[in-house]
Amino acid sequence: MSETAPTENEWKQLYAEAEQLLALAPWEELEEDEVFGVQNPETGQIGFVSIMGSLGEHLSIAVYLGEEALYNFWLVHEQAVSPERILEVPQLQASFEDRNELTRQDRNLIKSLGLKYRGRQAWPMFRSYRPGFVPWYLTAEEARFLTLVLAQTRNVVERLDETPDLLDPPDDITYLVRMANTGKDGAVTWRDQIIQVPPPVLPGQDIFLSREMFEAVRDLKSSKMILEVDFFLTPMRVQEQKDERPYFAYMLLVVDHNSGFIFGSESMGAVPSFADMLAQIPQAFLSVLAKNKMRPRQIQVQTERTYTYLTTVCDQLQIKISPTHFLPLLEEAKSEFFNFLER
Repeated sequence: MSETAPTENEWKQLYAEAEQLLALAPWEELEEDEVFGVQNPETGQIGFVSIMGSLGEHLSIAVYLGEEALYNFWLVHEQAVSPERILEVPQLQASFEDRNELTRQDRNLIKSLGLKYRGRQAWPMFRSYRPGFVPWYLTAEEARFLTLVLAQTRNVVERLDETPDLLDPPDDITYLVRMANTGKDGAVTWRDQIIQVPPPVLPGQDIFLSREMFEAVRDLKSSKMILEVDFFLTPMRVQEQKDERPYFAYMLLVVDHNSGFIFGSESMGAVPSFADMLAQIPQAFLSVLAKNKMRPRQIQVQTERTYTYLTTVCDQLQIKISPTHFLPLLEEAKSEFFNFLER
């Protein structure tokens, strides 16, 4: 995706659509789980729109980019994974905030466009979400698609009075999608299409592993030790160059199951990609074991992701891996770490 910034005209179109949508107040008509699709005429990808704000707390329109993003949204919505996982779902958001929620860059942009807003939840804010990265400012391509999404959201909401069952699909995999057709003159026309979106088949997980480190841990004498292990998002942000999109630091943490003693931690980031970072989880785990010269009898994990990425290496090292819902000593160590960051 090009990282070109939107032009002044692209920004004006986006803010104009946001203003019209705010006046329409779609959150008074739709719940967050009444999802529909909008096709991106530039790429053909379908974004799935969810409207938040029925309780008046956070007024936002999110468009989840692609089928995998859609199903990850449902996982978070149904509380099958931790809420912060929503930050890892590729999406664009238009929200309406108080002035103090905007950054200086947001406010300067609004001023440069000659726009004025007053009151609570009246200031448009636009953000792009990519897995592992801090929510960031839009590219030109993202701004153009979000403008179309807001326009098509108005189209759907304005038809609900005449067609109240417009967003009542017959099953959980069927969605209304606003499909785009680009004519020879470049003009885009829109039509409704009902499509089925079954859960996508996900590729297997790749892992990066140093054979030398693996053999070093394998050759260690097995102990009776039980460890608690977790891999999680931290609030630490890393920005390697000014104006570059910053990324979150993730951490693998290893503590003793009986004493809570922290044997080690490994920090990672989504560079060069989120998938590459996940593939490093087994290597980070082995690094902690190698530094402490230990091969435990068992490890306990509390997230599906940690279990998925450590299962193969644990099987090969004859380390029992046990999923559990809650690891109190590990959570205590995480809490202490987060408290340290807030000082």
